[in-house]
Amino acid sequence: MCGITGYWGYARTDLARDTFEAFTHSLAHRGPDDFAIEHWPDARLWLGHRRLAIIDLSDRARQPLSYGNGRYWITYKGEISQLARQDDGHRSS
Repeated sequence: MCGITGYWGYARTDLARDTFEAFTHSLAHRGPDDFAIEHWPDARLWLGHRRLAIIDLSDRARQPLSYGNGRYWITYKGEISQLARQDDGHRSS
């Protein structure tokens, strides 16, 4: 299992980086293999991820993930159900 964290400063307040890191590290038991944090100060938005690497051990699977030159970001519990059955040649090695 992975651990995901997020914060949005709705009340026009933001968190200090060390506060959000502590929040994300509190889930280390769910993802001991890696962690990453992204912050958008203008939006007062934080995304964090604690990774448990099981299938894809490469850095390509590191989260939060970006798309569109960093315009879009996502972090999620990166489990794909029935992965073994989906071996139709579209998975990368």
